[in-house]
Amino acid sequence: MNRTAIEYLDYTWNPVTGCTPVSAGCEHCWAKRMHERGIFGKQGFSEIQLHILRLDEPLRRKKPARIGVCFEGDLFHEQVPDKFIDQVFAVTVRCSQDVFLILTKRPQRMMDYFSGYPDSPRTRFLAAEAYGHARTEIEWPLPNVWLGVSVEDQATAEERIPLLLQTPATVRWISIEPMLGPVKFDPVCDITGTLGIDWVVVGGESGPGARPVHPDWVRSVRDQCRAAGVPFYFKQWGEWLPQCQGPARGWTAMHNWDQPGCPGLPVHGDCRCSFRVGKKAAGCLLDGREWKEMTGLL
Repeated sequence: MNRTAIEYLDYTWNPVTGCTPVSAGCEHCWAKRMHERGIFGKQGFSEIQLHILRLDEPLRRKKPARIGVCFEGDLFHEQVPDKFIDQVFAVTVRCSQDVFLILTKRPQRMMDYFSGYPDSPRTRFLAAEAYGHARTEIEWPLPNVWLGVSVEDQATAEERIPLLLQTPATVRWISIEPMLGPVKFDPVCDITGTLGIDWVVVGGESGPGARPVHPDWVRSVRDQCRAAGVPFYFKQWGEWLPQCQGPARGWTAMHNWDQPGCPGLPVHGDCRCSFRVGKKAAGCLLDGREWKEMTGLL
């Protein structure tokens, strides 16, 4: 496992690496950039790799940790066999002291994988993988596994969130990163319902070719979460700082939100422009403060 700069995680665990694009949010994938630079290995990012020798990495640690699973790929990619996914979840069963956070852009595969639990033969197989015999008393849904979907705009929210809500999980969460357009939950789901969402993370895009995020998009998600009592975590602006969020020192480019074709014209007159200042300079302040709310289960 690797230490990570992702603030809400302690480590990332990557028994699966590599992925293939499915939507606009994949265009400037950070993990793909790391692969292209050789940081994550010599194989191409589109080559799906199963790392059997990494399966036991969480078992080597005793101190409880928050662990991101397959953040260098997608555990539910169509090229990852069910039996390998079984082995991954068997480790999460054995590491009950840890919290495992999973994100996917393939929620249909995730929902299909969990269909039939807890009464399917896979439950017995999972128990055997975890404990070495046909024990079946596994708490279900897995209490230390959080299932989430990554979305970037309204279209991907409407496609992916309903499938997440149909998947059994102790905690369901949404990562809107990179945020490429406004997202309203009303047409998608009642996030306050019994099968609702427990946590929402939002972030702008970083790296070469990064696209700006409009502050009203972020404010809208924040306000929807506050109205529903759902913790809201704003991770970063990314490369671009909106004009209304602070002084843009040393900017190298300007994006005019009033130009034709921009999704969602600004409501606030002082947010007509965003400036490319770099991820560090842009920071994470939204309307003068940080929003790093965490669900009480984390």
